[in-house]
Amino acid sequence: MRIVIYLIFILFLGCQNSSSKKIIPKDEIKELRVSGGQEMPDFNSYPNLEVLEFTYVNLDSFPLDIFKLDRLKELSIESCKLNYLPNDISKLDSLKKLVLRYNKLDSLPNGVYNIENLEYIDAINNNISYIPNDIGKLTKLKTLWLSDNQIKELPVDLYKITSLENLIIDNNNISYISPNIENLILLSNLDLENNNLFELPKSIENLNKLHRLNVSGNNLDNLNFDITKIKNLGILLLDNNNFREFPQEIMSLKGLWALGIGRNPLKLDTVILSECQSLREFYVGYEQINSDFEIATKYLTQRTMFIYGDTTWSIEQKDSLRKKLNKEGLNTVVR
Repeated sequence: MRIVIYLIFILFLGCQNSSSKKIIPKDEIKELRVSGGQEMPDFNSYPNLEVLEFTYVNLDSFPLDIFKLDRLKELSIESCKLNYLPNDISKLDSLKKLVLRYNKLDSLPNGVYNIENLEYIDAINNNISYIPNDIGKLTKLKTLWLSDNQIKELPVDLYKITSLENLIIDNNNISYISPNIENLILLSNLDLENNNLFELPKSIENLNKLHRLNVSGNNLDNLNFDITKIKNLGILLLDNNNFREFPQEIMSLKGLWALGIGRNPLKLDTVILSECQSLREFYVGYEQINSDFEIATKYLTQRTMFIYGDTTWSIEQKDSLRKKLNKEGLNTVVR
C-alpha cells in the first residue's frame, strides 16, 4: 500500500513539474546554438538574440537574415566549412565578439573592419594570408587570435590599436615585427610561436603590461632588448630557437614563474639554476643537462620541471633521471 501511495505521489509531482515548465516565446530568446543535423532556424523569429553559435553546420549558403539581428553581441561560426562571409556583417553594429575558427576563409570580409564595437576576433585555423590596414579602424579591439593561418606580414595600422591586450599569431610565417609594437601599451599576451623570426624589435622592452611572451619555434639566437624592463613578465617561452648562451638577465625578473628554454643548443649549469628563485615551471631538454645539473636541483625543489625527450636517450635513462629528480623533491614531467 505504501509503495502504491509513493508512486502516485511521484507521478503527481511529475505532472506538476511538467505543467510548470514555461515555453519561452522566440522573441524573448537571447541565446541560440545551432549544430550539425539541426534545421536552420528562421532568424526573423528571434529579433532579440544576443548570442548566436553555429558548430559543424554546412554554411554553403549563408543565412542573410542574421544581419538583421541588431542586438547581436556574439557570433560564433566554428567548423562550418565557411569560405565566404558577406560584407553585410558590418550591419551587426552591436557585435563585440566574432569567432570564425576552423573554417576555410582566405581573408576576413572588409565589413568586419567597420564594426566599431568589436572587441574580440578569433579566426584560428583558416587560410588567411593577408590582413589589410583597415584593421586599424577597430579601436576597441582587445583580442586578435589568428593562429594557424598563412600570414606573412602584419599591417602597419595594426600597431595603432592601443586597446589590444592579446595578440596571438602563432603558427604563421611572419618574419618581421615592427618597432611600432611599443604603441600597444596594454598588450599582456604576445604569442609569436612557430613563425620565421630572426630577431625581435628592441622596443618590446617598452611593453610594460606584458605578462606572457612566447617566441618558441623561431630562429632567435639572442634577446636584443632589455628584458629586465618588462617588470610584469610572468611567462617567457624561448624553446626551439638557436640560443647558445643562457640569457642570464632573465633571472632578475622577480615575477617570472614559467620559463621555457628547451631544444636550444645550450647547456644549463648550477650558477644559472641557483638564481631561479621565482620559477614554478621550468621547461628544458635532456640534451641541455650536464654533469652539474643534479647538484642544482636543490634550488628547484617544490617546482615542476618539464623535460623534453631526446632520441639519443633511452627509455631507461629518462626514467632513471626522472625518478632521481623526483626523489630529490623536484616534480619532473617527461615529454
